Amino acid sequence: MQKTEMSLADIQAVSLDLLVEFDSFCRANSLKYSLAYGTLIGAVRHKGFIPWDDDVDVVMPRPDYERLCKLYKESEGFKLFYPGDGQCMLSYARLCDMSRTVVDSKAPWILEQAGVWIDIFPIDAAPDSAKATECCYKRMQKRYRRLLRTRKHIGCHGLEKILYPCACEETARLRALRYDNHSKKLPYGSTKRLFNWAAPLWKTAVSYSSDILDEMTEVEFCGHSFLAVKDWNQALSNQYGDYMQLPPVEQRVSTHKAHTYYWE
Repeated sequence: MQKTEMSLADIQAVSLDLLVEFDSFCRANSLKYSLAYGTLIGAVRHKGFIPWDDDVDVVMPRPDYERLCKLYKESEGFKLFYPGDGQCMLSYARLCDMSRTVVDSKAPWILEQAGVWIDIFPIDAAPDSAKATECCYKRMQKRYRRLLRTRKHIGCHGLEKILYPCACEETARLRALRYDNHSKKLPYGSTKRLFNWAAPLWKTAVSYSSDILDEMTEVEFCGHSFLAVKDWNQALSNQYGDYMQLPPVEQRVSTHKAHTYYWE
């Protein structure tokens, strides 16, 4: 049977359902989290999704993230995947819709088929020295690219198979778990800086004061109230500069070209 591709509005609606589920679980279990990146910009600038954005990002202090992975059980069509669960090939967690939607990805990240997700990133300790953080960041970028290459070439044939002999699901799962272990090498709270090692996608490393996640506030997002770091202005300014300025019209498109979303 032919699958029906989801519209941007459809993806955002299911993503919002996932965020509501995540928020409810975190509040019920006293777990700290914050909206982050484009999702936090959306909350501050648009009171909801950035109009052309199709995903949700949240961050959690490492101790709360570990508790989430331990406590969350599949319920009402939602399932949590994370490094070390026997399936996940990512360096961070995803809460997925398992009953209504299906996503085709160019870079496989899980053994079973899953639908729309929200990304959940652990925040870990970083060296106090900016120079040391930058050195660690470059090493983590190499590990991240190695993991991504492994995922992209799973199931390859011919010359690709010769060039990437280790590109298999088992290797990807092991590399994801090793990457996660590297991310938390410094105990949380042992330094004065924090960093998201799980997704080293920026050109340079931008760390934060260790107290950035101490206090949370409520922010409006699509008619709901979610948590964000109290000093969200500092968090966003450090990462994006003038985050209230809209990008040029030609840049107002989704950056997630590797996924296609369908109704089940």
